[in-house]
Amino acid sequence: MNNEVQILAATATVQEAARLMRDEEIGSVIIVDPKDNQKPIGIITERDMNNRVVAENKLPNNIQCQEIMSKPVKSVSPNLRLTDAMHQIATQRIKRLIVMENQKMTGIISQSDILAIAPYMIEILQEKANFVEESYQTEFTAGYCQLCRNWSDILIESDDEYICEQCKAARKRSEF
Repeated sequence: MNNEVQILAATATVQEAARLMRDEEIGSVIIVDPKDNQKPIGIITERDMNNRVVAENKLPNNIQCQEIMSKPVKSVSPNLRLTDAMHQIATQRIKRLIVMENQKMTGIISQSDILAIAPYMIEILQEKANFVEESYQTEFTAGYCQLCRNWSDILIESDDEYICEQCKAARKRSEF
């Protein structure tokens, strides 16, 4: 999550929101209750500005943020698992979640934040899958080893071959 949440009062103008988004290079601003800047009451996104101001040919300096903000904002606990946050973003068709702790905003998590760490998550999943694959062995009670052709009571699948334990140990030694 991003700990630096950009906020504006509900009475701020859309033009102020646009300038803040431009200056901070962000795609949204959280609109807060004028009496409590820790209480989010809405969110303004680039899409809100496009659909509710630009497309309607309105002047952004004449419109207050509260008139075009999306509400209510979706919030989550900082203890929520990342996969659960991803699920909420996907199923609720939103791009951002406000992170709230003890009724205070502590951050915001967006699709972009998740995409930024996705390659690392994929690497971890691949490593776990490889570990599970390596620890999984198909055993047979008897048969001929496909390498040494000797009879073995236990054959182990290794590199698409069924081999005895001695050949498997020899193969591992030769790999180093």
